Amino acid sequence: MPTQQPQNTGSWIALLIGLPFGVVFSYAILYISLFPMIDMFLAIIGGVVFWYPVVWAGIIPVVFMLVLWLAGRKIHRRLDNNYSTLWTSFRFTLFVNTWMFGLLMVFFVIGNVFFSVISNTKFGIGIGVAITLFMFGIATVFTTFTIGLLIVVVTKNRIRSR
Repeated sequence: MPTQQPQNTGSWIALLIGLPFGVVFSYAILYISLFPMIDMFLAIIGGVVFWYPVVWAGIIPVVFMLVLWLAGRKIHRRLDNNYSTLWTSFRFTLFVNTWMFGLLMVFFVIGNVFFSVISNTKFGIGIGVAITLFMFGIATVFTTFTIGLLIVVVTKNRIRSR
């Protein structure tokens, strides 16, 4: 990693650690979504937008990299303000997940309005939003104690070693 400003240290570490995990997770979810029962359910509630290559190979990775970079820049400032490592991890994770799951929710709504088998129904939008919010909660708790914490600890150690 080249010499950089301390606030960029968190961004580089967030990309180096978070991006591989995010890519593997995203492709695993994409793969699982192709199983017939899940595939049919997603088609009914408007989730077919996720299968478009421009979404899973373009929009989601680019937004994910940008969000990781921006969230990583905030790690240094939070650690300088004496936030605990766990609280910093939670804030990092919350920022990333809010943006990413917000994007997924937008895809569910767009998919329901334009591509759903039972198009433009409150049922499809409601189910898509409910699933997204449920997964947001689980992912935020899980990631705070795993990948987010790893990113913050590595960033903290890297900054202190300078």
